[in-house]
Amino acid sequence: MEYNEKINLQYGDGSIKERINKALSAANRKFSSITLKELSYMDELHMGGGEATIKLANAAKLFSGARLLDAGSGLGGPARILAAKFNCIVTGIDLTEEFCNTAAMLTKLAEIDSNKVSFICGDACNAPFKNESFDIVWSQHSSMNIEDKIKLYSEYKRVLKKGGLLIIHDAVSEPNKSLYYPTPWANEPSISFLITEEKLISILTGSGFEKIYLSDISEETINWYKKLKQERKSGNIPILGPHIVFGSAISVMASNMRKNLIEKRVKVVETIWRK
Repeated sequence: MEYNEKINLQYGDGSIKERINKALSAANRKFSSITLKELSYMDELHMGGGEATIKLANAAKLFSGARLLDAGSGLGGPARILAAKFNCIVTGIDLTEEFCNTAAMLTKLAEIDSNKVSFICGDACNAPFKNESFDIVWSQHSSMNIEDKIKLYSEYKRVLKKGGLLIIHDAVSEPNKSLYYPTPWANEPSISFLITEEKLISILTGSGFEKIYLSDISEETINWYKKLKQERKSGNIPILGPHIVFGSAISVMASNMRKNLIEKRVKVVETIWRK
């Protein structure tokens, strides 16, 4: 099976829109009544959810009118938040066609101007943008499926303006430790390409980026998982959540990620670099 086909099967089976409509109908809700907070349980598929997006945006001191590339934009949750709360002009790029189509639909339903948020289906390693097109490249949990990290980060550097920021929130591996699968980004190891924090720093430094900030937020992420588990136990299951994308497998994926973090097989970092 080709790599692109594997990625599309991991994240999109062609029925996300149908499952969204079915979930809303079952709850007797219209999309117009769904808040961005409620939507974030589904459209911010990275660890930490919408809170992590806002925290990182504040740390980066995003400025109004910034042209931002959301690499691996998924269902568009971060893109909509960065446009609505921080007044950025966001272009999302993602390899999964169904994600891009659904992200555009959700953005329209949320009544966010398409001039402020748009999505294209494409490969971040061969981004269809001119040199120095963006003030910011934003990447949340989008590199785990990409093997050629040197190519990826050199492409981010190419599309960034001089002095622009690369903002990353991602999972990194611990040396010589295997993961429990399935995880949200891979059902098995063949499409999982985590690197260590040390390797990430080495590649970014070698690509000519200057490190501004780096923080290990693994404990915060473990606490976030614990909070979600307690909410589920109390019956507080969101109408639109990650189960819309991953189905019943999400419970196993979440359990595995908690174990991966607790057993220090993986950690989560947020980091900011300047071109």
